[in-house]
Amino acid sequence: MERFFSVFGKAVLGVIIFAILVGGGIYIGIRLNKPQGQTTTGQTQASTAPVQNSPVQSLNPATPVPSGAASQTVTAGGFGSFPKYTISIPLGWQQEKTTNNYQDLLTITNGQYQLQINQTNMGNGGCSYPGPSPEPMSQEYTSFVPLSYSGDVNFYRRSKSKIPYPNGEDQYAICQKNASNSYSFVTTFGSILYMAPTNPDQQILSQMDQMVQSIQKQ
Repeated sequence: MERFFSVFGKAVLGVIIFAILVGGGIYIGIRLNKPQGQTTTGQTQASTAPVQNSPVQSLNPATPVPSGAASQTVTAGGFGSFPKYTISIPLGWQQEKTTNNYQDLLTITNGQYQLQINQTNMGNGGCSYPGPSPEPMSQEYTSFVPLSYSGDVNFYRRSKSKIPYPNGEDQYAICQKNASNSYSFVTTFGSILYMAPTNPDQQILSQMDQMVQSIQKQ
Protein backbone atom coordinates (compact mmCIF):
# COMPACT_ATOMS: atom_id res chain seq x y z
CA MET A 1 0.00 0.00 0.00
CA GLU A 2 2.80 2.37 0.89
CA ARG A 3 4.39 1.58 -2.46
CA PHE A 4 1.11 2.37 -4.24
CA PHE A 5 0.83 5.80 -2.62
CA SER A 6 4.48 6.42 -3.33
CA VAL A 7 4.00 5.69 -7.04
CA PHE A 8 0.68 7.61 -7.15
CA GLY A 9 2.24 10.61 -5.43
CA LYS A 10 5.08 10.75 -7.92
CA ALA A 11 2.63 10.58 -10.81
CA VAL A 12 0.52 13.44 -9.39
CA LEU A 13 3.65 15.49 -8.78
CA GLY A 14 4.76 14.90 -12.37
CA VAL A 15 1.39 16.00 -13.73
CA ILE A 16 1.51 19.18 -11.62
CA ILE A 17 5.04 20.00 -12.78
CA PHE A 18 4.07 19.38 -16.42
CA ALA A 19 1.02 21.62 -16.10
CA ILE A 20 3.14 24.38 -14.62
CA LEU A 21 5.68 24.13 -17.42
CA VAL A 22 3.04 24.12 -20.18
CA GLY A 23 1.10 26.98 -18.63
CA GLY A 24 4.22 29.03 -18.16
CA GLY A 25 5.33 28.41 -21.73
CA ILE A 26 1.99 29.54 -23.10
CA TYR A 27 2.07 32.70 -20.99
CA ILE A 28 5.66 33.50 -22.08
CA GLY A 29 4.76 32.84 -25.72
CA ILE A 30 1.82 35.21 -25.51
CA ARG A 31 3.99 37.93 -23.93
CA LEU A 32 6.71 37.52 -26.56
CA ASN A 33 4.29 37.55 -29.51
CA LYS A 34 2.02 40.35 -28.28
CA PRO A 35 2.61 43.44 -30.50
CA GLN A 36 3.71 46.60 -28.76
CA GLY A 37 1.12 49.38 -28.73
CA GLN A 38 3.17 52.06 -30.57
CA THR A 39 4.41 49.75 -33.32
CA THR A 40 0.95 48.31 -33.97
CA THR A 41 -0.57 51.76 -34.25
CA GLY A 42 2.09 52.87 -36.72
CA GLN A 43 1.63 49.79 -38.90
CA THR A 44 -2.13 50.15 -38.88
CA GLN A 45 -1.94 53.78 -39.90
CA ALA A 46 0.48 52.99 -42.69
CA SER A 47 -1.60 50.17 -44.12
CA THR A 48 -5.12 51.57 -43.69
CA ALA A 49 -4.60 55.28 -44.40
CA PRO A 50 -6.92 56.23 -47.30
CA VAL A 51 -5.31 57.26 -50.57
CA GLN A 52 -6.23 60.83 -51.46
CA ASN A 53 -6.68 61.43 -55.18
CA SER A 54 -5.55 64.96 -55.91
CA PRO A 55 -7.84 66.85 -58.31
CA VAL A 56 -6.34 68.05 -61.56
CA GLN A 57 -5.88 71.75 -60.96
CA SER A 58 -3.32 74.50 -60.94
CA LEU A 59 -1.17 74.79 -57.82
CA ASN A 60 -1.67 78.56 -57.85
CA PRO A 61 -5.23 79.89 -57.45
CA ALA A 62 -6.39 82.55 -59.86
CA THR A 63 -5.98 86.11 -58.62
CA PRO A 64 -8.25 88.88 -59.92
CA VAL A 65 -6.16 91.80 -61.16
CA PRO A 66 -7.55 95.23 -60.15
CA SER A 67 -8.94 97.37 -62.96
CA GLY A 68 -6.29 99.78 -64.23
CA ALA A 69 -3.42 97.64 -62.89
CA ALA A 70 -0.08 97.68 -64.66
CA SER A 71 0.24 95.47 -67.71
CA GLN A 72 2.83 94.30 -70.19
CA THR A 73 2.59 94.35 -73.98
CA VAL A 74 3.45 91.09 -75.71
CA THR A 75 4.10 90.61 -79.43
CA ALA A 76 3.17 87.32 -81.10
CA GLY A 77 1.71 85.85 -84.29
CA GLY A 78 2.70 86.18 -87.90
CA PHE A 79 2.11 82.55 -88.89
CA GLY A 80 1.03 81.96 -92.50
CA SER A 81 -1.61 84.46 -93.58
CA PHE A 82 -2.30 85.61 -90.01
CA PRO A 83 -0.80 88.96 -88.96
CA LYS A 84 1.58 89.75 -86.15
CA TYR A 85 -0.17 91.37 -83.23
CA THR A 86 0.33 92.92 -79.82
CA ILE A 87 -1.74 92.14 -76.75
CA SER A 88 -1.84 93.80 -73.33
CA ILE A 89 -1.52 91.28 -70.47
CA PRO A 90 -2.12 92.38 -66.84
CA LEU A 91 0.73 91.72 -64.43
CA GLY A 92 0.04 88.55 -62.48
CA TRP A 93 -0.82 86.52 -65.58
CA GLN A 94 1.80 84.17 -67.02
CA GLN A 95 2.44 83.94 -70.75
CA GLU A 96 4.15 81.28 -72.86
CA LYS A 97 4.83 81.15 -76.60
CA THR A 98 4.99 78.01 -78.73
CA THR A 99 6.35 78.67 -82.22
CA ASN A 100 7.26 76.03 -84.79
CA ASN A 101 6.54 75.04 -88.40
CA TYR A 102 2.93 74.20 -87.52
CA GLN A 103 1.68 77.02 -85.34
CA ASP A 104 2.23 80.20 -83.40
CA LEU A 105 0.50 79.71 -80.07
CA LEU A 106 0.32 82.22 -77.23
CA THR A 107 -0.93 80.81 -73.91
CA ILE A 108 -1.84 83.21 -71.10
CA THR A 109 -2.55 81.64 -67.69
CA ASN A 110 -3.74 82.64 -64.24
CA GLY A 111 -4.44 79.64 -62.01
CA GLN A 112 -7.15 77.53 -63.69
CA TYR A 113 -7.95 80.27 -66.20
CA GLN A 114 -6.27 80.09 -69.59
CA LEU A 115 -6.50 82.13 -72.78
CA GLN A 116 -5.03 80.75 -76.01
CA ILE A 117 -4.48 82.54 -79.30
CA ASN A 118 -3.50 79.99 -81.90
CA GLN A 119 -2.43 80.67 -85.47
CA THR A 120 -2.17 77.49 -87.50
CA ASN A 121 -3.49 75.89 -90.68
CA MET A 122 -7.14 75.45 -89.80
CA GLY A 123 -10.53 75.40 -91.44
CA ASN A 124 -13.07 78.01 -90.47
CA GLY A 125 -16.76 77.62 -89.76
CA GLY A 126 -19.79 79.35 -88.34
CA CYS A 127 -20.86 79.83 -84.75
CA SER A 128 -24.41 78.60 -84.01
CA TYR A 129 -26.54 79.60 -81.03
CA PRO A 130 -29.85 78.40 -79.56
CA GLY A 131 -32.83 79.22 -81.74
CA PRO A 132 -31.96 79.03 -85.46
CA SER A 133 -31.03 75.69 -87.00
CA PRO A 134 -27.26 75.13 -86.85
CA GLU A 135 -25.46 75.82 -90.10
CA PRO A 136 -23.50 72.95 -91.69
CA MET A 137 -19.93 72.66 -90.35
CA SER A 138 -20.71 75.12 -87.56
CA GLN A 139 -19.80 74.96 -83.89
CA GLU A 140 -22.70 75.06 -81.44
CA TYR A 141 -22.62 77.30 -78.38
CA THR A 142 -25.10 77.55 -75.52
CA SER A 143 -24.81 81.32 -74.88
CA PHE A 144 -22.62 84.33 -75.62
CA VAL A 145 -21.50 87.70 -74.30
CA PRO A 146 -21.00 90.47 -76.91
CA LEU A 147 -17.62 92.23 -76.90
CA SER A 148 -16.89 95.51 -78.62
CA TYR A 149 -13.93 95.91 -80.93
CA SER A 150 -12.92 98.44 -83.54
CA GLY A 151 -15.97 100.61 -82.87
CA ASP A 152 -18.49 97.76 -83.14
CA VAL A 153 -20.16 96.78 -79.85
CA ASN A 154 -21.06 93.34 -81.26
CA PHE A 155 -17.87 92.61 -83.19
CA TYR A 156 -16.90 89.66 -80.98
CA ARG A 157 -18.93 87.12 -79.06
CA ARG A 158 -17.46 85.24 -76.13
CA SER A 159 -19.34 82.00 -76.81
CA LYS A 160 -19.73 79.19 -74.28
CA SER A 161 -19.09 75.80 -75.84
CA LYS A 162 -21.79 73.15 -75.71
CA ILE A 163 -19.10 70.54 -75.01
CA PRO A 164 -16.84 71.08 -71.94
CA TYR A 165 -13.07 70.81 -72.08
CA PRO A 166 -11.87 67.18 -71.64
CA ASN A 167 -11.03 67.68 -67.94
CA GLY A 168 -14.49 69.06 -67.21
CA GLU A 169 -13.69 72.77 -67.37
CA ASP A 170 -15.82 75.22 -69.31
CA GLN A 171 -14.58 76.27 -72.73
CA TYR A 172 -15.32 79.52 -74.52
CA ALA A 173 -14.50 80.61 -78.07
CA ILE A 174 -14.25 84.13 -79.42
CA CYS A 175 -16.46 84.32 -82.53
CA GLN A 176 -16.00 87.23 -84.93
CA LYS A 177 -18.68 88.95 -86.98
CA ASN A 178 -18.54 88.52 -90.74
CA ALA A 179 -19.70 90.89 -93.49
CA SER A 180 -23.01 88.97 -93.57
CA ASN A 181 -23.49 89.62 -89.81
CA SER A 182 -22.99 85.93 -89.05
CA TYR A 183 -20.15 84.79 -86.78
CA SER A 184 -17.12 82.54 -87.35
CA PHE A 185 -14.91 80.80 -84.79
CA VAL A 186 -11.61 81.78 -86.47
CA THR A 187 -10.86 85.46 -86.01
CA THR A 188 -8.51 87.80 -87.85
CA PHE A 189 -5.83 86.84 -85.31
CA GLY A 190 -6.49 83.10 -85.26
CA SER A 191 -8.45 80.81 -82.97
CA ILE A 192 -9.05 82.41 -79.56
CA LEU A 193 -10.17 80.10 -76.75
CA TYR A 194 -10.73 80.41 -73.01
CA MET A 195 -10.56 77.57 -70.49
CA ALA A 196 -12.12 78.24 -67.08
CA PRO A 197 -13.43 76.22 -64.12
CA THR A 198 -17.14 75.56 -63.80
CA ASN A 199 -18.91 78.54 -62.22
CA PRO A 200 -16.03 80.89 -63.11
CA ASP A 201 -15.22 84.21 -61.51
CA GLN A 202 -16.90 86.80 -63.75
CA GLN A 203 -14.27 89.40 -62.88
CA ILE A 204 -11.52 87.14 -64.23
CA LEU A 205 -13.52 86.37 -67.38
CA SER A 206 -13.88 90.12 -67.86
CA GLN A 207 -10.10 90.50 -67.63
CA MET A 208 -9.73 87.89 -70.35
CA ASP A 209 -12.23 89.82 -72.48
CA GLN A 210 -10.20 92.99 -72.00
CA MET A 211 -7.07 91.20 -73.19
CA VAL A 212 -8.86 90.12 -76.38
CA GLN A 213 -10.13 93.67 -76.90
CA SER A 214 -6.57 94.98 -76.55
CA ILE A 215 -5.24 92.94 -79.52
CA GLN A 216 -3.91 95.15 -82.30
CA LYS A 217 -2.40 94.27 -85.64
CA GLN A 218 1.28 95.14 -85.69
